[in-house]
Amino acid sequence: MAQNIKFKNSRLTAFGSTRHPHTKPASCPNLKALVKAGTSAGAIVGKSWDLHVTEILKTDLNENLAMIADSIDYLKSMGKEVLFDAEHFFDGYKNNPRYTTKVVKTALAAGADMIVLCDTNGGCMPHEISETLEAAVENAARDAEASGVVEPVVLLSPACASFDQYRNFEIRGTAFRDLVTALPGVKPVV
Repeated sequence: MAQNIKFKNSRLTAFGSTRHPHTKPASCPNLKALVKAGTSAGAIVGKSWDLHVTEILKTDLNENLAMIADSIDYLKSMGKEVLFDAEHFFDGYKNNPRYTTKVVKTALAAGADMIVLCDTNGGCMPHEISETLEAAVENAARDAEASGVVEPVVLLSPACASFDQYRNFEIRGTAFRDLVTALPGVKPVV
């Protein structure tokens, strides 16, 4: 069905998660469903907060990195554009920035076309997003540059946590754009 739907300014994207722990990508129901959806793009959510890796997934940090890399690699081998949603990025970054950054680097190295840094539950206070967003923009740009991807794209998703920080979404967008365009070598696309 998805192959027959045409949009003028949008693209239908299937959404799922990384493979299950200790499961091969080709036999994982999540990834099989993404492929079966028939879309040209797939978004996969993966744990970027070490607490969720060990307490929710009940696996170790290295297996989580392998889950991310294997899932992206599998979807890319199926010809998909892959968006990686770094779930609970900001909470994870506060708790263990080294591991959270490693998650993003793993996704980029595996070939993710886009990274979504997600404040999944809107659990950060507005001032935390502001401080973290600046660091996240700098780190994401540096990691995207180092990834080797020809035109890397990083999508930041601060969810509702930034609602009280800015008078409206236009001002928030302007603040984000200003952070990005202040990075060395960034040329705005108009």
